[in-house]
Order: sequence, then structure tokens, then C-alpha cells
Amino acid sequence: MQHNLTEQVRETVQEFHMIREGEHIAVGVSGGADSVCLLLLLNELAGEFGIYVYAVHVHHGLRKAADEDAAFTEKLCEGLGIPLKIYHVDAADEAGRRGIGVEEAGRELRYELFDRACFEWEKEAQEDDTLTAGTLRKKDEEFGEVFGAHRWKIAVAHHREDSAETVLMNLCRGTSLTGLSGIRPVSGKVIRPLIRCSRGEIEEELRRRRQEWRTDESNGSLDYTRNYIRNRILPELSERVNTRSTAHICKAAEEIAGANAFLEELTQDKKKSCRIPEEAECYSVSSLLALPTYLKTRVLYDILEENCGKKDLSSEHVERIRRLLMSGGTRFVDLPGGVRAEKIYDRLEFSRGGRPETSRLENTIRGQIKESAVGRKATGSRILLPEKEKDYRIRIFPYSGNPEDIPEDPYTKWLDYDRISSFLTFRTRKEGDCIAIGIRGEKSSGKREESGQTEYCCKKLTRVMIDAKIPAVLRSRIVLPADENRILWVPGCRVGADYKISSATRTVLELSLVKNRPRVTDKNHKLS
Repeated sequence: MQHNLTEQVRETVQEFHMIREGEHIAVGVSGGADSVCLLLLLNELAGEFGIYVYAVHVHHGLRKAADEDAAFTEKLCEGLGIPLKIYHVDAADEAGRRGIGVEEAGRELRYELFDRACFEWEKEAQEDDTLTAGTLRKKDEEFGEVFGAHRWKIAVAHHREDSAETVLMNLCRGTSLTGLSGIRPVSGKVIRPLIRCSRGEIEEELRRRRQEWRTDESNGSLDYTRNYIRNRILPELSERVNTRSTAHICKAAEEIAGANAFLEELTQDKKKSCRIPEEAECYSVSSLLALPTYLKTRVLYDILEENCGKKDLSSEHVERIRRLLMSGGTRFVDLPGGVRAEKIYDRLEFSRGGRPETSRLENTIRGQIKESAVGRKATGSRILLPEKEKDYRIRIFPYSGNPEDIPEDPYTKWLDYDRISSFLTFRTRKEGDCIAIGIRGEKSSGKREESGQTEYCCKKLTRVMIDAKIPAVLRSRIVLPADENRILWVPGCRVGADYKISSATRTVLELSLVKNRPRVTDKNHKLS
């Protein structure tokens, strides 16, 4: 065992780049051995590192000895010449107000007050009384919080046993690799210079310095899970399994943290590759399914966390999304936070408050039909969604007899007007609707007969829409030209074979989609 921890702390600070010259360090000091040792060591290294050390003590209002702890800390800081702020809070009352446990409330309060202390010290140092909180508090992504002219860090006294306790506790409760990474040496602006020191080394260092400390009487109670692991489990492991059990747990946690960091970078790369370009929260189902199982789980969880928040998510939600991806057609599941995930063929979309709005559905049908072979041929990169009769423009005129006059325009179709047996109507789909897909008995879909006795192969409209990957939520909204139960044209999909122009055509019915039609000139459309 080392005679002092100064060198060990120096190495830890340097390895993890915890501190840089000129920074102000607020040390959380409870009066216990760990925080007292941390304060002494940082104060000793202040000149070497070129830093300024401060202390913060939080009185939680929970223990009878809390007043004595505060008095002890005040005397210690006074003797060292270290600025100190003491805050009094009612952790039990705050726990009730926040709806969380007392221990968790105390932890949240401590970090909130550490922030507040840094801000108040910086504000006190400002000579310009016009400065406000808005001008003082700025964010520095690399080095934490910047208050005014100074950078601040918060130092807390977690040590090796604390990290091992966290690993075991998380492991028993169920956790991911993040939970198995233990307590990290640096978390944003929070630094932990003692993280590689043992409790025994810390207490030995204080005894060597003949420095007293306060003991929290509740630390011996087994009522708390962490205390049970600290006082029963870890000592048993050290005595019966391996004397270096705690050190080995922490070493494994460091390796897991490194692996987790690598996997997180890979997860973000794969998530980005699965996202459909220029679409908000829309992902390719096939790309997600192609990922390795473990990586797919990570990517899905990250997507869910981004859309739903982390608080109420569980592995069950990831499994529900996985099953959704494996389902056919269009399906959806509801998630925490009022979020709905919807699978529309090869697209996974997220929305709030139910099904997506019309604008998103237009994007969906545009993308889905574009991906089908028929859609690519018919529309290229754009598809329209006619929802009323006035979205169509109608013209009727004699046919020239020249096939080269027939426009190759996805937004304009020429049909044989004389083949309409009743009145032309524009409506949404009905039960029994069908569309002719070819001539019965003909292998070539391009060959036409002029006889009025020609028989056509028909397919149900619903089946045609499914094959074209038109989402179920859209199929009943599209307005189509119909002749009784025969559909003349499904925009972006196909024209009924029984209404196509032939050498027998005398009159042309021209149907054009005018809704959001791009302003282009079609060189193949020779008629004005």
C-alpha cells in the first residue's frame, strides 16, 4: 500500500484529462473520510495543476448528527483557507414532492446545489452588477460548465468500492453494458479523482496525516441495498473468492466501458445508415432487419429513446418494435409518451398523437410507390395523392391514330373514351372494385385485340394497391376514375388494360393530375 495517494490521484487526473490549468474546482464535502481526503489532496495539488479549490456541503436534514457534520466541515475548510458554501435542504420533503426515494432525492439535490454554488461564486467574483444569469451561464461541450470568465468542475469522492457496488447492484437489478461500466471517472463536468483508490487506502492516508473525519451512522445499516452490498457482499467476495475481487470488478467495468463506447459509435453509424434520407424519424425496415441481432437491439433502443425519452422505456418496448418490423403490410404499436410507431411496408415512422398527418402520408405513398417496379416506371421520384375530383383535369378529343402522340407522362393518361359503358365517376374505392391487368390468354401485355369480344384478366383493386405497396391508411382516401366497378387508372400504379388506346380508338379521354404537378415540359406530349 502506498504511504499516500497524491501520486495515484495525480495519475488519474492526468490519464482522464480531468482538470486543466485555470479551472475552478468545487469539491463536494460531506465530512466523511472520502470527501475529506479528496479535499486535502486537491488542495495539495492546486498549485501544481494551477487550479482554485472550493468546497460545498449539503445538510439534508435527515440525521441528528447532520449539524455536527456541517460544523466539522466548516472548521476544516476554515483551517485550510478554502471557500465553503453550506446549503440546508429537506431531502425527505423533496422526495415526496418529486415522487422519488429519499436517497435519490438527496443525490439530485446535491448536484443541483453544486451547480448553484459554482454559479454564486462566479457571480460574486463579477464586478459588473448588470450581469445576469443568462449572461453568466454558458455551455462548453468539451469542458463542462462555463460561468462568466471561468470554467468550473465539480469533484466528488467516489472510490473503487463505490464503483464495484454500482456494478453489482445494476447487475442484480438488470442492466445494459452502460450499467456494467460502473462509475465513470468523468461525467460531463463531474470528476472523480479517487475512483481508483480503495476505501482502505483513503482511510490509511487520513490516519497518516492524522486527519479526523466524520462517520455516517447510517452507513452500517443493512436496510439500504448499497449498504448491504458494501458491508456483506463485497467483504464475502474478498474473503472467500479473491482478495482482489473489488479491484477485478472495477477493471472489468473499465473494459466494458471501453467496449460500450466503441459499440455506441457503431450504433450511431448504423442508425444513421438505416434512416431514410430527408425524412424526419423515418427508417428503412429492411435495413434495420439486416443488422446483427445485438446491434439491432441497440439501434432500436436508441431510436426509441430519441422518440419517447428514456424514463419509461424497457426491453419489452424494443421487442414490440422488433415484432412490428417482422410483420407484413401496415401495422402500428403505441409507445410511452403518446408516441406511435407505424410500419408501412419498408418504412418505420414515428409520430405523436395517433396516426401521421396528411403531409406525412403523402410522403409515405410517394416513397412506397416509388420503390415498386411499376411506381419507378410510372413516376420516377414523385407521386400524387388525389383526394377529390377537382384534382383531375378532363379533356375529350378525337384520336389522331398515331401512337407516338400518346403522352409518356406519369401525370397524364390517355384512355379510350368509347369503352366507358356507363357514366365516368370519381370516387374512393368500394367493395368489388377491380382493374384489368391484361388480355386473357395473351403472354405479351403489350399486345391488343380490336374485337369487342376481348376478355381481360382482372385483379381486385385492393390486391393491386397492396402489390404497389400503397399503405393501408391511404387506400380508402385516394379518389379514382371509375366506370361502375371497373377502375380506369390508379395514379402512380397502372392504367386499366381495357381502357388503353388501340388502333380502334376514335375518341380520347385525357385525365391529368393537377395537384402539385411539377412545371416541366414533356417532349413526348405533342398535343396542346
